[in-house]
Amino acid sequence: MKTSEILNMDYYKDNNKNIFQKALRKIKPFERYEDDIPFDMLEKYVSKVEYKYSIMINYITPVYIPGERNMYSATIRDTEESKCYDIAIFASSFYELYVKISIYYFSKIKNNSLVLKDWNKRNKV
Repeated sequence: MKTSEILNMDYYKDNNKNIFQKALRKIKPFERYEDDIPFDMLEKYVSKVEYKYSIMINYITPVYIPGERNMYSATIRDTEESKCYDIAIFASSFYELYVKISIYYFSKIKNNSLVLKDWNKRNKV
């Protein structure tokens, strides 16, 4: 299953939770968990990736869809080139949002499409 297909799934519908958790267990820090990955571990993983690579959450905003539950939307940006990626990640909870962001970050790392942050360049400013 492609990353884009996973990101477009609803975490809380049918058997999707198992698909998300299985995808998360491919990420090294989450391999050892048998139950759901704790939220604080997802936050820690996202923070470590953002520190090491030129990627970060641009913003998270609530989205109200009439007749639906409240949703959250996150956009991701490249910190070196100061541009946003063409992706908006939608979720109905912060847990689901961080699950999806973690999977997205992992796919970018796995595909070698992220560059390491150049901290020397940043310190000269």
